[in-house]
Amino acid sequence: MGRSIVSKQEAKVCYLENKLEFQRGQVKRFEVLVLRLRDSVVRLGEELEQSAETEAREKENSQYYQQRLHDMRHEMEDLAQREQDSSRRRMELEMQVTELSADITSLVVSGCVQG
Repeated sequence: MGRSIVSKQEAKVCYLENKLEFQRGQVKRFEVLVLRLRDSVVRLGEELEQSAETEAREKENSQYYQQRLHDMRHEMEDLAQREQDSSRRRMELEMQVTELSADITSLVVSGCVQG
């Protein structure tokens, strides 16, 4: 009967040792998973930071180009106005030239008639 108790105790110790070894293996696997997870979180954090920086740069570029577009439109309006003013002034000058030519012609004609 004593041997039976010792055998049962040895079997129990063996079972517990195997269970402990299994648990150690599980803990090691969990540690590896935690390390991988931590690396993934760090990597995702870096990617998120890079994305935020990229988004900020793109927003800044967008604002810059919107301002440039606004400035160019304003400049185009100014140029169109200047072109209209120049055309109107040219027409006025052409009319003055025509009037002066007519005046000169009439002076020449009247000078010739008198002479």
